[in-house]
Formats: sequence, C-alpha cells, structure tokens
Amino acid sequence: MKNVLTLFLICLFSLKSYAINEDHKASSTANHPKVRKTNGNRIFGPPSITADNGKDSFCAGRTTILTAIGGDGNYEWYNGKDRIEPLNTSNKLIINKAGDYWVTSTGIPSNNLVIRTYPTPVKPKLTFTE
Repeated sequence: MKNVLTLFLICLFSLKSYAINEDHKASSTANHPKVRKTNGNRIFGPPSITADNGKDSFCAGRTTILTAIGGDGNYEWYNGKDRIEPLNTSNKLIINKAGDYWVTSTGIPSNNLVIRTYPTPVKPKLTFTE
C-alpha cells in the first residue's frame, strides 16, 4: 500500500505544483503569495537576506555587504519603498548607509533587514606635558 501511495503522490506532484501550508496541508501554488512556480515544476520560495558577518550596524564611512539567499537568482534590491538604482540583479549588494533593506526574487519579497550606521568616533587628541 505504501508503494501505491508513493506512486500516486509522485504522479500528483508532477502534474501540478503544491506547497505545504501552515496547517501541513497541500495546497496549489498557483495563488500562493510566497511561492512562485517557474521553469516547469521548479518551485522557488521567498529569498532571505543577511548582512556581512551578521553585522547590521557599522560606522559611517564604511561599507557592508548584503547577501540574498534563495529565490530564483533574479533579484531586485530595495531600501524602504524605493528600488535601488542602478538596477542590481546580483545576490550581493554593497551598501554604505543606513536603511530598511529588502530584496525581491521574481516578485516575491524577502525579510526586511534594518541597517544602522553610527558616527565614526573622534580620535582623541593626545598632549604631553613635562
């Protein structure tokens, strides 16, 4: 019986793409907001982004690299509601200012990553007295 069920599921999933929802029930991906079917039966979920070495803050005048993971490899980067120009479809983005960054992959949005910058500390002025 197990082999028959396995064969049935293979046939079912090869005809139509499905996703497992929060209730652990299979549902069609045709109208699923976070899953998009592309290239036949390949399914891509939402991308996620991380900051270089997990650092979500850095000193003014420095840079950090954001990396998108997942999706189908076709990315569009945003800071707040504004798309970053010129258009960068790479999975890496070098930034030098604070913001609320996110990325889309084939229209599916990622998590937001809030990046903060801090003023560069002033070097202390050393004076010597005799």
